[in-house]
Amino acid sequence: MVLKYKFFILFCFFSTFLFSSEIEKVFYKADEMNVNFTEEGELKGISLKGNVEIIYKDIHFFCDEAEFNKITGEIFCEGNVKIKSGMGEFNAENIKYSLKNGTGSLTSASFASSPFYGKGRKIERSGNKIIIEGGYITTCDRKIPHYRVSAERIIYVKNNYVKVEKMRLIAGRNFSVFYFPKFKYHIKEKQASVFAKTIYKTRMGRTFNIDFFQKKEKKNFFTKETILIGTKGAGLGFEAGDEKKKNNFHILGFKKYDEEKIQPGVIGEFQKNYKTTRGSGNIIFDWRWMYDNDFFNDFFSDEYYRKSKTYNYFSTTFDYKNSFFNLNVRENAREPVLNTEKLPEFQIFTPFRRFSSIPVFFSNNFSLTNFNHNDDEYFRAYERFTLKNKTNLRYFTLSPFFSFAGIDYHHSSNDKFHYISEAGIKLSTTMIKNKKEKMSIFTPSVSLFNRFTKCKISQIPDLTPYEEMNNGKFIGVNLDWNFFERRENTGNIFISNYYDFNRDEFDSTSFDYNLKISKNLLISGENKFDINEGIYKFGVNDLIFEKEKARFSFGTRYEDEEDIFGVETWYERRINPDWKYRVGIYYDFETDNIAIQSYEIWRRLHCLTLDFKISKDRENLSFYVIILPSILFEKDNWKERFYQWR
Repeated sequence: MVLKYKFFILFCFFSTFLFSSEIEKVFYKADEMNVNFTEEGELKGISLKGNVEIIYKDIHFFCDEAEFNKITGEIFCEGNVKIKSGMGEFNAENIKYSLKNGTGSLTSASFASSPFYGKGRKIERSGNKIIIEGGYITTCDRKIPHYRVSAERIIYVKNNYVKVEKMRLIAGRNFSVFYFPKFKYHIKEKQASVFAKTIYKTRMGRTFNIDFFQKKEKKNFFTKETILIGTKGAGLGFEAGDEKKKNNFHILGFKKYDEEKIQPGVIGEFQKNYKTTRGSGNIIFDWRWMYDNDFFNDFFSDEYYRKSKTYNYFSTTFDYKNSFFNLNVRENAREPVLNTEKLPEFQIFTPFRRFSSIPVFFSNNFSLTNFNHNDDEYFRAYERFTLKNKTNLRYFTLSPFFSFAGIDYHHSSNDKFHYISEAGIKLSTTMIKNKKEKMSIFTPSVSLFNRFTKCKISQIPDLTPYEEMNNGKFIGVNLDWNFFERRENTGNIFISNYYDFNRDEFDSTSFDYNLKISKNLLISGENKFDINEGIYKFGVNDLIFEKEKARFSFGTRYEDEEDIFGVETWYERRINPDWKYRVGIYYDFETDNIAIQSYEIWRRLHCLTLDFKISKDRENLSFYVIILPSILFEKDNWKERFYQWR
C-alpha cells in the first residue's frame, strides 16, 4: 500500500531532498507536495504541484507539476516548463531529466544559448551538447528570426561547433535560400564548413570562391579545399595545418582561359621541438614558391603582407648538451632584392665553456656553406675560435677577449682565403632605477678592440656582418634600456655603433625602440644611419593610438637602396554598435602619389553584418560585398598593416 502525505505550503518554503549518495542535494519549492512510499515502506519519490521551482547544481527548473523518482534518479516536469542553466534558457511542454547521467529530453522546446537560439520538436541535452530534432538554429533572437538553419537533426556543442544534416537556409518567414546535405560551423575558429563569396580584382576579374573547411574534433588539425570560378579563369586550392603548432601547407593553382599555363603557388610552414636521450632539437621550415609577385598578392594576400621580401628558410638544430649542430638553407624566393642565398649551410657551434678551474671561457663556431651571391656560386668553409675572461670590478664587469677566424672561399674563377683576428676588452655595467611600481634597467657597454683582416671587403661576398668590417682599431658602444611597470615589460630602446680610429669614420648606427607611452599609445621603430655620409639608410617607425571606439596608426617607411620612401596610415572607428569603418592609405613620396588605398565599411543589421571593402594599388582594383551572421566577424578586428614595406 502506498502511503501519501500531503503538505500544503502557503508561503515560500525551501527544503532539501537527498536521493542517494550518488546524487547531490536537490532544493525545491511548491504550493503542494506529496511524499510517495513503496508498499515496503521505502521512499519512492515526491510529487510537486503549483509554482514548482527545483534547483539541482547549476540547473533551475520552473513548471506547474513535477515528479521526483528516487529509484531511477529522474525528474519529470510538465506544464509551462522553463529551465535556466549554464547552457542557457530552455522552454518546453515537458522535460525528463536524469540526475545520475546529467542528460535531459525536452518536448516541443525552444532554447537560448547566446549567441545561438533554436526550436525543435524534441531537444536532448547532455553536458555541453544539445541535439535538436525537427527544428532550427539561428543567431537571431527575434520570435520570427531574420534567418534560420532548418534541419531534421542539429548538434550544438557550446563554444565548439554547430553541425547540421540535410540543412535548409530560410530567410524571413519561409523563404528557402538553398539546401545543403551537411554543414558544420566551428565556433572558436569562426569558420564554416562551406563558405562562399564573390571578389573582383582587375587582374583576376570577378571570381566566385567556395571554401570547404574540416577540422578533426578534439584536435587542432584542419583541412580546407577551395574552388575558384571567375570571368578570366578558374582554379583549385588545398590547405592543411595545425593551428596550435602553427604548421601550415597551402597550395593553389589558377588557369586563365586565354593561357595554356597553370599559374601555381605554394606556401609551407612547419615548427617542431623534440627531445631524445642524447639531447634536444628543433626544426623550422618556412618556404614558398609563387608564379610571380602579382599572383602572390592576388591569391595569398595575407601571407604577402607578412612574407614579402623575406627569404625562404629551412633550419634544423640539435643540442648535444656540450655543442650545437645546425643545418640551414636560405633561398631568395624569387625576390630580386634578396641577393645572397645559402644552399645549404652546416654549422657546429660550441657555446662558451670554462677551462677547468681557470677563469677563462672558450667558444668555437664551424660552418660549411654553399651559397649563391649575385648569380655567382661560392663554397665557404668558416671556423671561429673565441677566448674571453670576466672580472667583476665593483659596479662594472671587465671582459678581455681574443678571437681568430679562418674563412676559405672557393669560386669557379677565383679562390680566396680570408683571415680575421680580434683582440680587445669590453667594459659593461647595469643600472637599475625603481620608482613605486615602475622600474628601468640600463645596460651600457663599451668595447675597445683591434681587428686584422687579410682581404678587403670588396674582394669577398657580404655573407655576414662579421666579415663586412675592415681591419683597424675600433670602439663599439651599445646602449640598452628596458622598462617595466608592475613587472610587465613596457618598452625597450637599443642604440649600437662602432667607430674606426684608422679611417676616422663610424659604422652604421642602429636605433631601435618599442615603447608603450600610455595605456592607449604605442610607438615603435627600426632605424639605421650612415653618420659618415650623413645618410638615413633604413627606417620603419609607427605610432599606434587606440581608445575605446577608435584606432589610429601612422608610420614612415624608408629604404635608401630600394627607393622606398612614404608614409602609411590607418584609421578605424566604430561610430555606434551598428556602424564601423576603416581607411588605409600608403603615400609614396618617390612617385608623389597614393600607392595603396583601402576602404571598408561594416553595417550591422540586427543579427547580420554587411561588409563592403574596396582596395586599389597602382595596377589592381578589388572589391567585395558580403552579408553574413555577425558572429562570423571579430568584435573589433584590427588587421595587419602593410608589412611589405618593412
